[in-house]
Amino acid sequence: MKIKKLADFLDRYLKNAEISDDSQNGLQVGDTEARVHGIAYGVDACLELFEKAASDGNDFIIVHHGLLWGKAFRLTGYNYKRFKTLFNGGLALYGVHLPLDLNAEVGHNIEIARKLSLKNIKGFGNYHGQTIGFMGEWPRGMSTAQAEKKLKSLFKAGCYMKLSGKNIRKVGVISGGGADLITDAVKEGIDLFVTGEAKHYIYHYAKENDMDLFFGGHYCTEREGLLKLKELIEDKFGIRGRFYEIPTGL
Repeated sequence: MKIKKLADFLDRYLKNAEISDDSQNGLQVGDTEARVHGIAYGVDACLELFEKAASDGNDFIIVHHGLLWGKAFRLTGYNYKRFKTLFNGGLALYGVHLPLDLNAEVGHNIEIARKLSLKNIKGFGNYHGQTIGFMGEWPRGMSTAQAEKKLKSLFKAGCYMKLSGKNIRKVGVISGGGADLITDAVKEGIDLFVTGEAKHYIYHYAKENDMDLFFGGHYCTEREGLLKLKELIEDKFGIRGRFYEIPTGL
């Protein structure tokens, strides 16, 4: 299929035009008339991903953190190398940021909530005027030790902060840099707030509001939607794909 057809489908499915974002979501680089034979998926648009994708014969790349954000920049230095690699490899680049965080079918946050086996899942957390996260519950509750084990099994690492000393029932999930939305988690009476990165000030805020914290890492919490999107595209269009692990450790 042509790049334009796939990009148009993704734009509609992810509702890019309806979501306010600093990222220029959608097709950021590419010949719209070229055909898609293989798709590379990765969290970050970076030279390493582009080189690996080209080497393996892919011609379309889907990332969460794209290259084009709010304002124009010069195509010099590392930016020149990145775009040169895309052009020389005949690679198209599709970036999707907030629409992949908040999507209720293939988004990072809904997928994490599902993998944590949360029940009664619903949206929460207001960012840029839209609901970005999901919350749910473990009806029978979990001890902090059980909750920590479950989370570290999913993310293979992470930092669990036991600040409440109570059984955990209500869990809120906002991937990546969602720490500032802890205020919304408190309003919802959440017992455990799961996000990617830590911010110093939220420690005492969480402790004084009787809430545990888990930081799974920005990278690790923003893989899930891409993996789910890969499944969707393979099932719908039969286009082979590969997710490239390029972890940052952050």
